Amino acid sequence: MVRIPPRNFCLTTDILSSLEIFLVNHGEVDIIAIDHNSKENDIVFVEVKSRIDKRCGNPAEAVDQYKQRHIYKVAEYYLMINHLENHFVRFDIVEVLGKKNARLQINHIKNAFINPFD
Repeated sequence: MVRIPPRNFCLTTDILSSLEIFLVNHGEVDIIAIDHNSKENDIVFVEVKSRIDKRCGNPAEAVDQYKQRHIYKVAEYYLMINHLENHFVRFDIVEVLGKKNARLQINHIKNAFINPFD
């Protein structure tokens, strides 16, 4: 398991803090954060997808049902080892469109998917 130390971070217009990347043998989650603007201080698992343009579709379309299950399993493990099973959880996607060294278009999709096992 690898963790990047928490730090404050502003993602689009929403303040998400306690940022970390979580990697385990069976997967990773790009960003884990706490949304202090939510009613219950949701724990947010964020998948970041980028594309140069939309010729192959929107970046969020790459987060298919298989990928959602994978993210959910890693999130479930993260919650268990940190004793956070009773916290509110949200799954977001951040789309990044554009070329490196150019102006990027960022789209933060809250509640992009729910528990894929339901």
